[in-house]
Amino acid sequence: MRDRIQALFDNNFELIQEDLESLNPRDRLKFLTDLIPYLLPKLQNTTFSQKIDFQELNEEDLDILIERIMNE
Repeated sequence: MRDRIQALFDNNFELIQEDLESLNPRDRLKFLTDLIPYLLPKLQNTTFSQKIDFQELNEEDLDILIERIMNE
């Protein structure tokens, strides 16, 4: 659904922009705040929060972890 909304927004940007400009500021803000969750992921959905116990990792696992971090 997010992809469809994103495509709709991308394909009709100029028309949506014109419609936004015709709204009063309160309605424009409401529209944007209602739409943004469908266009942008929430920060909590993109934040990695798992804790790693480095004391428990062996040398090979540490090397793999370091390699992944360096390549991102």
